[in-house]
Amino acid sequence: MDVDDVPGEDLELRLDEAVLQQPPSGLSGLIRIGEPNAFDAVDLARVSATPVAPEVELLLAEHNFTVVRLPVSVRPTERATVKFLAVEVTLEAPGSTATCWSLEPDRVDEEIKVATTVGITSKLSVQLAEVNGSNQKNSEYVIRQPRVLAYQVGCPDPAWEFTPTPGRRLEGVQLLHLVVKSPRGAAWTGKVGIRVGVHTGGWPWRLRAVRRDGNQSVAQFTHPAH
Repeated sequence: MDVDDVPGEDLELRLDEAVLQQPPSGLSGLIRIGEPNAFDAVDLARVSATPVAPEVELLLAEHNFTVVRLPVSVRPTERATVKFLAVEVTLEAPGSTATCWSLEPDRVDEEIKVATTVGITSKLSVQLAEVNGSNQKNSEYVIRQPRVLAYQVGCPDPAWEFTPTPGRRLEGVQLLHLVVKSPRGAAWTGKVGIRVGVHTGGWPWRLRAVRRDGNQSVAQFTHPAH
C-alpha cells in the first residue's frame, strides 16, 4: 500500500512544548491520518468462521467488542526526517467505561510485511497475516518497521510508539488496529492524538500533530448507544 493510497488529511505540526526557537515552516504533510473505521469484532469472527474463546463468550452477554482501524502515513522529505511517532487514543464513555481489549501491532522487533486484510483470533485480537514470497504479488501489504511498542491494554488510553533502528527513518503507511471493550448499550468516543519527533538540518524537534483548525484530536470514532 502506497502513502498516496491513504485518504484523509495532511496534518500540521506544532511545538509540543515551548522553546526559544521555532521549527522551520513547510512541515505540513509529513504525517497524514486516514479515516478510522469501526466494526463489530464478534461479527468479524463469525463471518471468518473463527470460534470465540470460552472466556470471551462469557463476556458477550454484557459487553460489546469493536475493532477500530486507524491508517497513519509518514512521508519524510529531504529536509525533514521522522525519528519518533506516538499514536495515542483516548476512549471516553460518559457514565460508563470503555477500555482497550487488544492492540495490533503490539510489538515489532524486525521488519516484516503484513497483509492489509483484517483477521481476528478466537480471543478477539486482530491478526494480520505475514506476507511471504509466494503471496506477495497478489497481496496488498504494508511494511512494519522496527521498533514498535504498544502500551495500555486494558486501559482507556492505549498508544503505539514507533522508533526506527539506527540508520533508518520512519516512512510509509502504518495500519493500526485496536479492539475496544464496552458495556452493552453504552455510547463511547475515541479520540486520536499524534506526537512526532522530527529532525531538520540536524535539529531535533518535539512536535504535536494538529488539524488545520488547530484541533489536537486529529481523528475521532464513535460507538452509538443501542
